Amino acid sequence: MGYSLEIITKAIKKSKQLLTLSKESKWETFADLEVERQALIKNISLENLVLLESDYNDLQTQMNELILLNSKLESIGLKQRNIIADELQGFRKNNKVAQAYSQ
Repeated sequence: MGYSLEIITKAIKKSKQLLTLSKESKWETFADLEVERQALIKNISLENLVLLESDYNDLQTQMNELILLNSKLESIGLKQRNIIADELQGFRKNNKVAQAYSQ
């Protein structure tokens, strides 16, 4: 069980780092760290896992925390995507106005 729990713990740590980076608007670093986090998450395998009774509680606690962090990160991602879409729309509008004046 140790290996899977170790991967989940690392994914939780990276998720918390991503939340901090998002608050600091460090999006390039955020993107790099997200790639690392996704690789960890893809390596979580719970198939054929033999657990002690106490391990079930630890695993459930860790997975619940990871799910909560994922939800927060998804919300931040959607918010940031909307901000960027609005900025692009503003640029396009300004470009059309500039083109109209240049004709």
